[in-house]
Amino acid sequence: MGYEARAGIGDPAGAVLQGTAMKWHTNGPPAGYRTLPTACGEPAFAHESVRMLGEVTLGRFSYVNQDSLLAGFLPIRIGAFTCIGPRFYAHTRENHRITIPSAYPFQLILGMDLPFPYTRDPRGDGINIGSDVWIGSHVKVAEGVCIGHGAVVGTYSLVTRDVEPYGIYVGVPARLLRFRFSESVIADLLDIAWWQWPLERILQNVKFFSTDLQKVKTSIKNLIE
Repeated sequence: MGYEARAGIGDPAGAVLQGTAMKWHTNGPPAGYRTLPTACGEPAFAHESVRMLGEVTLGRFSYVNQDSLLAGFLPIRIGAFTCIGPRFYAHTRENHRITIPSAYPFQLILGMDLPFPYTRDPRGDGINIGSDVWIGSHVKVAEGVCIGHGAVVGTYSLVTRDVEPYGIYVGVPARLLRFRFSESVIADLLDIAWWQWPLERILQNVKFFSTDLQKVKTSIKNLIE
């Protein structure tokens, strides 16, 4: 889906998490926030200050917080149940030529008749962000990056390379700090892919979603109803 105008979701760190503001999927988001359509018909959300340009796709129940820019001149794809903090920046676009005397887009701005397009070919396949990803505030993601399911990206990080599923990445450039869980638990989570479950099944699995998986000694699949 493409968005050409300002879209707009609430700050989950504030009043949004208070009792009267819960259940966005049935009660709607708080004032100043907007519900967005997804391919499956269930909502996604974005703060009213968020700008989404070009080809930007959000999965169900994902949200993008304040003052973020997603410019999808190449596709930006975001999975389901992903949380994106304020001032997130993702930009995918054809790049200026740097092998000629000037990188300035003379054709675009001045109408100069040069024998080639004012930009060179795109470098990658846009940006792909998985499901159940948590991205902190002021994070920037470079073109061509893939962020795996369940990953966490720390505040002010600059993501220039792919992020492994369930990894915790921080820094400029972002580097792997550690994984959230053991290899076996990560493998089970990727196999379970709970973000693909029907909403009813998600809501009934309170035990699964409230268990500290770092302390589980048996297969986490035993927690699922």
